[in-house]
Amino acid sequence: MNYITIDKTSSVPIYKQLKTSIQSAILSGKLRPSDFLPKEEEVCSLCNINRQVVRKAYAELIDEGLVARKKGGSPYVYRTLHLTVALTSLPLIEDVADIPFKLERRILVVERIKRSESATSHFFDEMYRVAMVYLHAQVPVYRQEIYLDAMIDGGMQIHHFYTTNLIDMLQQDAGRIIEKISNFAYQSELSRIDAGLLMLTVGSPAMNVESHVFDAEGIRVAVIESVYPGDYFHFTHEESYGK
Repeated sequence: MNYITIDKTSSVPIYKQLKTSIQSAILSGKLRPSDFLPKEEEVCSLCNINRQVVRKAYAELIDEGLVARKKGGSPYVYRTLHLTVALTSLPLIEDVADIPFKLERRILVVERIKRSESATSHFFDEMYRVAMVYLHAQVPVYRQEIYLDAMIDGGMQIHHFYTTNLIDMLQQDAGRIIEKISNFAYQSELSRIDAGLLMLTVGSPAMNVESHVFDAEGIRVAVIESVYPGDYFHFTHEESYGK
């Protein structure tokens, strides 16, 4: 319980301090999925606080989906966020109309690289690589990397990645009419890097989706690689635009 910090001289309610301490431990990886939280009586004894305070903190963590509790059992770290997304909506998951929550985009890396400088991706002679993680209520949902042809003419503004999805950027900034996106996907296991980013266990099941974006002239202008945790079926899909 060395991740719990309570300051009784603070104006912040104690239950909020307890909740924040546990939430930070979960998001930082100190507490992993399936780890049990301390028993209520243990927290009461350690911090010399009322049991109702602990119960209120735990209840809010459960309501927010970071913690779960089976009947008669101790609360444990759990991710309740499950996404069911129509294949026609991939890879632009943030645009699905019926998703009842907003995903936050966190940019990890923006760089310009040449084909020879990339160990894994050889889509273009020179490209922009943008790596990002999408989150809901600070819980990571999926990881995505975008490879954009650096030779695209027009006024592409790379900093727009922080606020705009790729298709809108290509159409608004570069004046490219997107004709289609071809997706194919395969089942995989989370690598150590992806497991760390998504707060899951190395080797957990995941879906890898590779999406090739083509303009009206049939030129490939971008490739999007996405990793969605969970069990899915292998599929291929082609989505047409502008018709």
